[in-house]
Amino acid sequence: MMKKWLKTWSTLGLFYVAGTLAAAPLTPAALPYLPEYWPAHVHVKQETSVMVEGSKQTLIPAVPGVLVRITEEGAVVDFGSNGRHILPIEQTDVIAQAERLRQANLAEHQASLHTQIGDKFWRWDGENLVRLGSDYFKDKKYLVFLYAEPDDASSIERVRQFSRAYEDIEERNPTAEVVLMSAASKVQPFFDQDAPTFPVMTWHMSSGYIYALDQQPGERPAVVITDFSNRIIHHPDQGSPDWESVDLAEWIHNIIEQDQQKLEAEPLRQKFLERE
Repeated sequence: MMKKWLKTWSTLGLFYVAGTLAAAPLTPAALPYLPEYWPAHVHVKQETSVMVEGSKQTLIPAVPGVLVRITEEGAVVDFGSNGRHILPIEQTDVIAQAERLRQANLAEHQASLHTQIGDKFWRWDGENLVRLGSDYFKDKKYLVFLYAEPDDASSIERVRQFSRAYEDIEERNPTAEVVLMSAASKVQPFFDQDAPTFPVMTWHMSSGYIYALDQQPGERPAVVITDFSNRIIHHPDQGSPDWESVDLAEWIHNIIEQDQQKLEAEPLRQKFLERE
């Protein structure tokens, strides 16, 4: 599905006319730009009654849910304790939120991971997880999500491989940040005592973002790279690094460089490169 949805910006022209969405069925095929401008959090437009474990609950516009995926039946949205539900796309603000991301050349509408999940990042200090403020990411434009299992020896080794290469990754890719997405709450097994550590997303948010990227990354470890508009620029479907011989700093650099070349060729995205 991800390959099917990862289409070029030009495809959007079929559905976007004079600044407004042209009439089209609200199905995945009608929303080709969503994987590039995926609104992680969405809302219902009006109070909506749902059943949660046999009890009637009310979803309200003020409380967002995590957008899991778009299906032919509608938008799958996880509202935490209020359950996961399939809602008609037109009953949510999915399109408005995606369009706001797409129109990020307007500073007041620059939705990004800074504001969406800026307080959900932590760092392992050798003994505890220490919260990172959103300012930590102020000079970053790309996130390298590393999905891993804390009880899997292969996952642990690959995270440590990223840890050993972290300083080179930072030097080669100053606008990128590596983020560990652990499949469980413990992160201590991933880090050697003397090796550099990098940000960790709290496990419950990590779980949500696995699905928010349209599908689980499959076998772990897995690498997903996005920009701060939630635009996916690399997914495991597009290939994984050759763990035995890869230069991780160079591998990440090449992916980002290819994306920047694409951005430079598309004036409507140019503002993204110019953001401070």
